[in-house]
Amino acid sequence: MRDQDRAEKQNVIKDFNSWDRRYLQTKQLWTRRPDSKLMQYFDLVKMGEVLDLGIGEGRNSLPFAMSGFSIDGVDISAPAINSCKESFDSMNLPVNLTIGDLRQFPVKRNKYTLIIAANVLNFFSGSDIKALLEPIKSGIQEGGSIYLSVFSTLDP
Repeated sequence: MRDQDRAEKQNVIKDFNSWDRRYLQTKQLWTRRPDSKLMQYFDLVKMGEVLDLGIGEGRNSLPFAMSGFSIDGVDISAPAINSCKESFDSMNLPVNLTIGDLRQFPVKRNKYTLIIAANVLNFFSGSDIKALLEPIKSGIQEGGSIYLSVFSTLDP
């Protein structure tokens, strides 16, 4: 493992350990509004099942659930998952939530019409990102969509 990858991985682990604290320090860590670009393409998404990787408080999945999509979500933070569940429950919307590390989450092949990874991949090392992209690609049904949004200080 390269020194840069090793340093990135240590930062990722350190960052994961802080997510619970971040969510517990405030009632709402992120905005309740979904990503505007995701909503811009909402009508292009085939009705079906959505997987939200790093679902957090559920802001990007709620509009899909409200329109009849089935939602699966995974997040490393139990407080985030609890907040997400409360949001969905308050609207009587079903959601299947998992507390876990995205690198360990078993994405089912050809299951989803949409997979969302909004502002989550940037918290992983380069090698982890490459490994995460394979199950994302295999989890999409033919004609499905993948929504990726990342922050980076690196040139593409």
